[in-house]
Amino acid sequence: MKSVISTIVLGIALVLVALILADTYKKRNRLKKTINVVGMGEKEVYADLIIWESTFSRKGKVLQEVQEQLSNDQRDITFYLKEHQVHSSEIRYSAIDIQSLPIENEEGELETWYELSQSIVIKSRMVDKIDTLVHRSGDLIEQGIAFDAQSPQYYFTQAKLVESEIVAAATEDARTRAEKIALTTGVDLYKVESIEMGDLEIAEEKSSVQADKGSSKLKKASMRLQLEFSLK
Repeated sequence: MKSVISTIVLGIALVLVALILADTYKKRNRLKKTINVVGMGEKEVYADLIIWESTFSRKGKVLQEVQEQLSNDQRDITFYLKEHQVHSSEIRYSAIDIQSLPIENEEGELETWYELSQSIVIKSRMVDKIDTLVHRSGDLIEQGIAFDAQSPQYYFTQAKLVESEIVAAATEDARTRAEKIALTTGVDLYKVESIEMGDLEIAEEKSSVQADKGSSKLKKASMRLQLEFSLK
């Protein structure tokens, strides 16, 4: 009999403990009820750095003559660029690449010719100025230079300067979303409990692919962040 009574008492005690714990859990959840929202901040930015790489070459039978021709081409290219206000510090030439070419002459015999090529890289903060020269690279071809101009790459390097503005926009966007949820559900926002910031991303203006460089001068800086609001 005592065993049965003990079992009943123990069962009642366990039920009471479970009810107490459940009530405590519910109260704690009510006290910590929150809304989590994600906000997005964006800003169009303009490239502040351009890198333009091109090559020029010469070909001939006599190596020394070809070297001299290529050297003259380099001199003329440098003169042309400086004439258009490109500073020496913005111009870098690579080492000369030499290729031996077996070429058949009129008698059907193989002769050794030489093709020499050199790269030039222009790295400048004067984006529009260099961009204009890219579209005028035909001027060098008209001078008899075998100039092969590649498409320039545009970079945005001042992300830190726009970060605070984008964070503010993302925060405002998140708050607006939270207010709409609160209005719909009939609750009131209290305060921001936590914030999780994503990375500041730079992408082509019409692309979602993250890249601080690209073929477009116009880019998009963006950031996502998550806010946790407590409720009244």
